[in-house]
Amino acid sequence: MPETLKKYAAAIDVPEIRQKPRLLSLLFCDFANRTDDGKVNLLGIFDIVYVDPNVQKSPAFMLYARTAQAFEDNLWLRIFDPDNEPQGEIKFDPPPIEFTEDRDMSLPVQVQFMLPVQLTIRKEGTYWLDIAYRDFSLGGAGLVVKFRKVEEGKRGTDTYI
Repeated sequence: MPETLKKYAAAIDVPEIRQKPRLLSLLFCDFANRTDDGKVNLLGIFDIVYVDPNVQKSPAFMLYARTAQAFEDNLWLRIFDPDNEPQGEIKFDPPPIEFTEDRDMSLPVQVQFMLPVQLTIRKEGTYWLDIAYRDFSLGGAGLVVKFRKVEEGKRGTDTYI
């Protein structure tokens, strides 16, 4: 085992971290659906939206989030503008989770949700979409907004490297 990995392993308490609520993913995409067996399909993942400055509405898109160990209370999506000013929030009630006696309690409890979103945009910049649990931020993602005339038939979403 490499020495750097040994030092890292000695400094991290994996069992404690596994039990902490955390954000596993937050993605913006053009389309999402759920199969009959509960799998999620995401299409067209992006991190930039182009907004017509005269309309000031983002294209409609889907937000996908997955958390771990955040199931006993509400989850919140909170949106902040480029000046870090709050713009809105949406509350999600926790899904009903029943634990059977034979459940392996070392398995993480993961909650995922999809949400159709269309934002009112007043200025260009990076908007912060944050997922919170028990009034603690679990993490978030930046959505870059740029003004430009969006051509008819174009989605208005893109990604950068």
